[in-house]
Amino acid sequence: NRDNFVQTHTLGWAFEQIRRIAVPPDQQQYQKIFLAFMEEAGEHLEIMEQGLKRLPAVMANPDREEAIAIYRAAHTIKGGAAMLMNQSPSLTSINKVAKSLEDCFKPIKDAPFKVDAKAQNLANKAYEVLKNLISRCQSPGGLSPQMGEKIVTASAPLFEQLEAHLQALASGKAAPATPAAQPTATTPGVPKAADRKSTRLNFQSRQYLVC
Repeated sequence: NRDNFVQTHTLGWAFEQIRRIAVPPDQQQYQKIFLAFMEEAGEHLEIMEQGLKRLPAVMANPDREEAIAIYRAAHTIKGGAAMLMNQSPSLTSINKVAKSLEDCFKPIKDAPFKVDAKAQNLANKAYEVLKNLISRCQSPGGLSPQMGEKIVTASAPLFEQLEAHLQALASGKAAPATPAAQPTATTPGVPKAADRKSTRLNFQSRQYLVC
């Protein structure tokens, strides 16, 4: 029953309904799905941010859970944007940047290796590109497809540099030039799903313009 299309703000549930029905959701239904995406995108940004702050410790840990969480956060945002960008074209830029981050983070999920200050600096800058796009998209003025594409184009060299540097570090072809700063013992790790609070971009407290 389409009247019961959105009974929850669970993003995975909403996407499953989109796949099952033959016609697109109406605007009210789509708005709820869009807001669910924005809320969960904020949670995944938080995972990435916390993980990247601790990147040296994360990469030194034989347990790949936190490293995989960073990679998976980019992957999930990419997939969510792909599901919605036909109706919200500006999400195309979010999809592209999240895909670039996903590609960059592939080496970190597989095996520990030493990262340097350059890798951490580039990773943080790349993360900020995605955060900027999502922040613009949830702002009252929205994110135009044209602006999104400009940001994608301007940031392309950054992602190329990050991906190449991480691959070189992972393969041993590049020795870390300057060790990245080690976090203190009190620095929190990547928050567990049950402990995360949405969100740094205040997605829950405002009304949003669908991009």
